[in-house]
Amino acid sequence: MMKLHEAIEALLLPENNELWIRPVGWKGKKDAFFLHDDKRALKVLDGRGGSFWMTYNVATLTGDWEIVSPDTVLDGE
Repeated sequence: MMKLHEAIEALLLPENNELWIRPVGWKGKKDAFFLHDDKRALKVLDGRGGSFWMTYNVATLTGDWEIVSPDTVLDGE
């Protein structure tokens, strides 16, 4: 588990460039964030793209986060 800033820093590593991040509490929701090529954070809409978005719940942002594969999110795990 990690905090948001740690999850974002981990996504900046070249070996993680195809992974996504999400709050731990979002397991099973098919929602996550990824970093676009220009390092903009986008919320996943489906397997092809995303939109700019961030949660309105501050507790979600400051709680625990995890790095997951796109398949994990899209499979609802």
